[in-house]
Amino acid sequence: MFKIIKRLPPAQTLAAIAFLLVQIGCSLYQPYVTAHIINNGVVKGDTTYIWSQGMLMIGLSVLSLFGAIFNTLLFSRISYKLGKNFAQMFIAKR
Repeated sequence: MFKIIKRLPPAQTLAAIAFLLVQIGCSLYQPYVTAHIINNGVVKGDTTYIWSQGMLMIGLSVLSLFGAIFNTLLFSRISYKLGKNFAQMFIAKR
């Protein structure tokens, strides 16, 4: 396991993890925004607050989408290169 971790490119791996954390953070914050819309917008009848929080929810969704796309892209590249390196290592040993 540690041999595999040592072969990972540190900058790309940290970037992929950062995008994963952005995706998770945005997804976990969505229910709180929904609760605030209900408690502060719907109950009080404040449509301006509902619209502003709705735009925040859309922004969080878009940010989560970009986090997921870049996370998947980076991890796919890392795994492809890692698999290629392992295949070359095992072929060279034969």
